[in-house]
Amino acid sequence: MTFIKEFITIFESANDGGTCYIDAYHYFMDNHSKDKKLKLVHTLVDGQGPLEGIRYNHAFLISGNTVIDPSQPKKKKFPKDLYYSIGNINTKNKDYFEYTFDEFIEKVNKFKTYGPWEKILLNNMY
Repeated sequence: MTFIKEFITIFESANDGGTCYIDAYHYFMDNHSKDKKLKLVHTLVDGQGPLEGIRYNHAFLISGNTVIDPSQPKKKKFPKDLYYSIGNINTKNKDYFEYTFDEFIEKVNKFKTYGPWEKILLNNMY
């Protein structure tokens, strides 16, 4: 399977009752002190394949121009531009949220959950 095909399968199978919020939480907790550029992202992404036409909640991390998606069993690091393009992720959208480690801890303590925390994501049915 080519890299692009393998990569697209992320957005074909992600809405399977997955654990992206929990996985992103644990990755951030375990790695924030090693990578000071690390940020958590909660957003909506466009599904591919069987999920085409569905915009669903997803959580992952970014560090510079790299996306770290700990919910993926094989490849966990991807070029940010490619990942954002395939998932139709726009940082200017009202459904895109980036959190520093301090903001992340604040949200976890306030809501007592891995996420999502923002109303637009809480109201999304996927």
